[in-house]
Amino acid sequence: MNAIKSEHRDRQTKEGFGPLALTLIIICAVLFIVFCGWLSIRLNILGYNPKNSDSYVFTERSGPYYERLDSREKVIYKAVVSAAEQLLGRTEILETGLAESEFENVMLAIRYDEAALFYLDTFGCSAETSEKNSVVKLKYKTDGQTADKMTGELKAAAQELIGDLGNDLTDVEYILAIHDRLIASCEKADTKKQSKFVSSVYGAVVEKKADAAGYAFAMRYLLGSVGLQCAVVFGEAEGQSHAWNAVRAEGEFYYTDVYFDDPDSSTNPALPIHAFFMTSNGEAEAKALPGRALDPDSFSFESSGKYDYYSDKGYRVTKAESLKGIINNAVNETDKENRSFIEIAVPEDTDPNLLVETVISVIKTHNRDTVAFVSKLLPEARVFSTGRDGYYTIQLFR
Repeated sequence: MNAIKSEHRDRQTKEGFGPLALTLIIICAVLFIVFCGWLSIRLNILGYNPKNSDSYVFTERSGPYYERLDSREKVIYKAVVSAAEQLLGRTEILETGLAESEFENVMLAIRYDEAALFYLDTFGCSAETSEKNSVVKLKYKTDGQTADKMTGELKAAAQELIGDLGNDLTDVEYILAIHDRLIASCEKADTKKQSKFVSSVYGAVVEKKADAAGYAFAMRYLLGSVGLQCAVVFGEAEGQSHAWNAVRAEGEFYYTDVYFDDPDSSTNPALPIHAFFMTSNGEAEAKALPGRALDPDSFSFESSGKYDYYSDKGYRVTKAESLKGIINNAVNETDKENRSFIEIAVPEDTDPNLLVETVISVIKTHNRDTVAFVSKLLPEARVFSTGRDGYYTIQLFR
């Protein structure tokens, strides 16, 4: 009888334990799923996203404004950028208070390093901070769906602009090609009718109208896409706010101002200029570019780079007696490339009228010595200043 009772009791225990165990397993599973969901949201708020986990492998070719942040500011930078890439409205970045100077440093770094975040309004972002935590509220120039669409348009336009450059060019060749192609495809924006993206890479590459900042951000974006280091620098030029670039070629930094190298078609023909292409920052350069000053917060550099576009192309005149020979060589080059202009750098005190006279005398000789009719030039020329003393673009007529 006792054996029967014991067997009955064991059977009841087993039958009761089965449903109880199953219930406990289900409860644990639900709690685990809820926890995972909470953790995922928490990580996104903090700015971590697995698909972007290697987006911030910074090297010497990375953004200089990020590099000069301290370790705490870099954490904030990464969180805000990750949130902006996901078009989140806010991001909790620290479990401590956020100083105003930290926030300003981070926003400045994002503004000038992250050209691809053209849709983020860095001036409109704000921070709420307390002793326990800090939250950054992000503001955008457009809605999320439109921002995604515009990002796709930018990538496609950039690919169309420079996608055929290949992988075997030197640093200088890449910079020169992108400089010239950007000038050919973009025009200076009308000050009266401006898109809200006129100061961004989107304005320069997609809308093809931009101000100085738009040209500078386009250079940073395009050169970065081929692995070259390029920074946006800012300050004043000719008494007005201005932006241009610091580019690195063969281990040395140079300044490049694509906006100033893009001629104003209302006064000059649409001929390329390289007077502000890869200039150094020595004393002679400062003298040659008066009225230009970097903002104290801008990236700056010391360089001993020796590259000079005009010397490299054979267009620099250092002695009066070499003027005719250099112009003759330049005119011959126009035949090979089917161009109707030459560029030349001469001593600052050179008379522009002398340039015209010399070019015309060369053209007359050139036409006598040239057999091909298509190469014949009209015996006239026009000299256009590049905006930099001693640097000229000379228009020829076929």
